[in-house]
Amino acid sequence: VYLFLTPAEPNEVLLRSAKLALETARTAGAVRYSESLFRDAEKLINAGWMEMSYQNGRLAPLRDYEKSDSLLMQAIKTASEATTNTQQSLSDLRTTVHNERQDLKDELNSWLQALNGSLAKLSLNRYWSMADLSAKQADRLVVAGEYADAREEMALSRTWLAKLATSMD
Repeated sequence: VYLFLTPAEPNEVLLRSAKLALETARTAGAVRYSESLFRDAEKLINAGWMEMSYQNGRLAPLRDYEKSDSLLMQAIKTASEATTNTQQSLSDLRTTVHNERQDLKDELNSWLQALNGSLAKLSLNRYWSMADLSAKQADRLVVAGEYADAREEMALSRTWLAKLATSMD
């Protein structure tokens, strides 16, 4: 008789918490820097929500939300892990990019001093200018927090410096 009077209720708070944890991970950048964990959390939330819906369709005394609760708790844990991994990846990438930026600036300045009078040659001037332009674009990307793209721009800058070095020979 007790089961008929007090059927199990879905844990809506747990569902909202899981969605909030996933949104926090998305905001932190997990889609880009910890995609597999983020996608796993999404799947777990969907599975928990589907299980909750399945239980809602059953007769009240037969409802058991333990599985949906478990899936949603796992989703929260996975989304939190994705957020943590993203923050660590961004921190590591930020440090790497700042070190590479400084090295690139030093290299550009070194080349500028070495080429002091030789920049009269159009191709050498163009190579150095392109390298400098890529380095400045990398700086703007770093300020915007786009560290992976900044690394690509720094690599492009180094490519232009390599062409400059080959042209000097």
